Amino acid sequence: MSERKKEFLSRLQTKYRKKIFAFVSEDEKETITIDGKAINLAWTPRLEKLSDSHNEAIEVLFEDCIVAIKERITLERKKKRRIKKACTDKIKQEETSAKNHIS
Repeated sequence: MSERKKEFLSRLQTKYRKKIFAFVSEDEKETITIDGKAINLAWTPRLEKLSDSHNEAIEVLFEDCIVAIKERITLERKKKRRIKKACTDKIKQEETSAKNHIS
């Protein structure tokens, strides 16, 4: 892995300590995964192909990644809440059904 990628991941890891990040490349496109799930952002060329004169572009990319990561984390939280609510609703429904069956 290039030094630029290591630094990029290090910065992300510092910001989001409990998450696992990785780069995923396909042809010339590249993206990041969080705990195995891709963010809604891909770019080209790959980070290691950018020269040192593109530092501003790398900073913009980093900030865009932060926005996409926040969106991914928010989606995951909402999904967990929906699943938890569905389970709770099902348990309540079964309890009500059991009470009605007993009476």
